[in-house]
Amino acid sequence: MIGMSLRRRAAKTLTITVAGSTWFENRKSRIEDRIGRFQAACRGATIRPGDSEYETARKIWNSSVEKYPGIIARCSGVADVVAAVNFGARK
Repeated sequence: MIGMSLRRRAAKTLTITVAGSTWFENRKSRIEDRIGRFQAACRGATIRPGDSEYETARKIWNSSVEKYPGIIARCSGVADVVAAVNFGARK
């Protein structure tokens, strides 16, 4: 394959380099683009790790369950709910 190399770094870790950037960087960039589009379309608040209100927002009533979502959407209407469900359902 022209311009593509595979290299094993450690056990069960594979880095794929395509045209100077790794596959992981490309995927992260695409995910960040999707999140940015979702945040722009959402009228309600979106909270991500690192935001000041993240720890409070991620806690649920059952304190024995620890979840760390990548994004929390506080929907302000039906359109936000539809956008959030579509965002979450897309792989």
